[in-house]
Amino acid sequence: MIIKDLKKLFIEYLLESGLSQHYSELISILVFVAAAIVIGLLMDRTARFLLLSIFTRLVKKTKTDWDDLLVENKVFYAFAHLIPVLFIFYVIPQVLDHNIIWVDYLERISQSVIVIVLIVLLFRILNVIKTIIGRLEAFKDKPLDSYFQLTKIVISIILSLLI
Repeated sequence: MIIKDLKKLFIEYLLESGLSQHYSELISILVFVAAAIVIGLLMDRTARFLLLSIFTRLVKKTKTDWDDLLVENKVFYAFAHLIPVLFIFYVIPQVLDHNIIWVDYLERISQSVIVIVLIVLLFRILNVIKTIIGRLEAFKDKPLDSYFQLTKIVISIILSLLI
């Protein structure tokens, strides 16, 4: 609701400045979409910095091995990309409330990006699991690479159907 209220105030300001209703709405949409993209990019940088720095410090303090693998396989890096995409996914419909075609188009793009980020995240987690299982004596002679590759293919097919 805050975004819609800010948008109304901005449109009123543009109308008072002498612009027509049409141009006021168009300019406000462009400004708010640009602001959402800039805020999304800032959120991406901030989330990556915070997640990577915090979890890297925490991982160094622990004695376990699996959390080191999470950092090495950049699981938190992939997870950090979800935050700005989800932000844009929820903000754009509020900014483009009267443009149903654009809202639908941008929501589909956002959903596709969310699915792609989830695929990357799952693949990185699978790489961590493969490394952990590969270290176990019972699985030394098993073709883990083949099993995990097949799992990745199945996950890709299933999640690509969501796009």
